[in-house]
Amino acid sequence: MNSISDKLIKILSLGIGLAIGIVLIAKVCFEDDYWGTSGGIAPGFKAEVPGVEAATRYSNLLNGNLYDENDNLITGLCIGADTCFFDFFNREFLAGDPMQALQEYNGDIAVSRSFAEKLGGVNEAIGKQIYSEVWGPKTRLTVVGVFEDFPENGSVQGHCCLR
Repeated sequence: MNSISDKLIKILSLGIGLAIGIVLIAKVCFEDDYWGTSGGIAPGFKAEVPGVEAATRYSNLLNGNLYDENDNLITGLCIGADTCFFDFFNREFLAGDPMQALQEYNGDIAVSRSFAEKLGGVNEAIGKQIYSEVWGPKTRLTVVGVFEDFPENGSVQGHCCLR
């Protein structure tokens, strides 16, 4: 009788262990599919990990149709970034102030050279407004800076950066 109860306990324990293992594997699989990064990761690494001198984060916000003040279609990829973005990636600013562009979310935006040329030129783009179908025509972003394009073979492909 004792050996039957031992076998039942072993089978039950094995079944529970397998079930918990499957749940943990599923949890890890679902976590890996999440595309975003928590807002505290970059500043936390910079503050707490020795040797990390600079950190930034960015997220793709929109890849598609943008419009200028005259409702002309301009396609582009907009990314949301923090204030350290241009320090970290060291893109040359051709016009405007990089810190103003990402200081706070207030409708200011920095655009790449190629995007600015679609708005009339590097210097002419400053002060112009753009909007997206996704955000609606009432949500207009004002160009306050123009940065040099990112290399085509790089991991960052943004045409517009905002906070």
